[in-house]
Amino acid sequence: MRVIISKDLTDNLKGYKVERTFKAVMELKNITCLIIHNYIESDFDVGVFVSRLHNMKIGTFMYINSVPSVTLRMVILGVGGSIFEDEFYFEDVDELDSLVDDVISGVNDTSILAVNNIAVITDFMQAFARGDSRLKQPLYLDRVNSAIQDLQVTTKQRELQLNTMGTSAVAVFEKASKIISAMNDQYKTLQEQLDKLLTNQEPQSAPRDRFNSGDLQFFPSYKYFGTCKVLLVRELSPCRYLTSFLYAYRHHVHYEKNKRCKLIFVHQKGKGVSAKYSEGYTSITQESMHDINLYHANIIATNNPKQDVMKSLLQDDDIIIVVDRLYGALDIVTQKVTKVNAVSGMSDLARYGVAAKDCIFTMSKPDNCLFCLPHINQYPNVKDSRIAKYVQACADSFAILDKKLEI
Repeated sequence: MRVIISKDLTDNLKGYKVERTFKAVMELKNITCLIIHNYIESDFDVGVFVSRLHNMKIGTFMYINSVPSVTLRMVILGVGGSIFEDEFYFEDVDELDSLVDDVISGVNDTSILAVNNIAVITDFMQAFARGDSRLKQPLYLDRVNSAIQDLQVTTKQRELQLNTMGTSAVAVFEKASKIISAMNDQYKTLQEQLDKLLTNQEPQSAPRDRFNSGDLQFFPSYKYFGTCKVLLVRELSPCRYLTSFLYAYRHHVHYEKNKRCKLIFVHQKGKGVSAKYSEGYTSITQESMHDINLYHANIIATNNPKQDVMKSLLQDDDIIIVVDRLYGALDIVTQKVTKVNAVSGMSDLARYGVAAKDCIFTMSKPDNCLFCLPHINQYPNVKDSRIAKYVQACADSFAILDKKLEI
């Protein structure tokens, strides 16, 4: 299988599988050729991944980029790969096929290293073609021979230098990979011990929501200790306009604050509920939870917030907004999160034991509440129009959430 890693290309190149991340590639089997275009990971992480893939006996590595990374260049040379600085190959699959076939068969189409003595050799060739009398002069021929020998020595030295640099870089990344793997093993051990400890603890009692029936599946809270900033919006009772508002807030964070932002709706199971999230959402269910590509979407809905699912969702972004619509007794995400509640009216404050200053209201605005979602006249049916309306009307509310998230 031939695989391309690119954050820009779409998966429409016949005969090639396109992935956005090295993490996704690590899950694949039977890779014969790996082509790197560009990537979202850091150069250091990419070096570690390449060293691991090299140890998996992948036969051919190629790096095609008009402005190649110096670090990755060394790593690719260290694993015996090829580097090309012309991205037109991605525009024609036939040209790409020809290039890959040439590399696999050992044909290297890269330029020969040039030195100053190339001018002497060029002059000799031109003189030979003209039958110049200088070809009979011993001093001239000695000079040409010396230039050829210097060119050979310089070329071999350059090749040795590149190979040494690449091999050293791969060795460094392999050592780093082993250290990181050991740290991951230790982290998993600690996480398992922590989970066992938490399992043995009695859960805190909390009022049960009227919208949560007893036969619905219970999902334990996921304890988040990562580096992303997580905003948990706990909808205690149905809050009108909340979905459109959060769509607009994600747009604000992404385009105005220039932050990578993911919006996740965690909802109950059932055909009626799931139908509300059938269009415009990437759905993660019990059946699709193992498809790693789904977790990289910007707007996600899931009715299966198991620990492994939540762990995969809460990464790779600057800001993550989690909307908890399970209406259960516990928050779906705890620990390193910024939490606000969403309620339908004043009666919810006493029912759930929450303060107005921590709550988003709709329609009517009580004193000291966090903010109130406005009513939009002539409510647009088109999603983009709704987002634009809320962006205009909710600047002050956005500023309150920005301050809470420190962005």
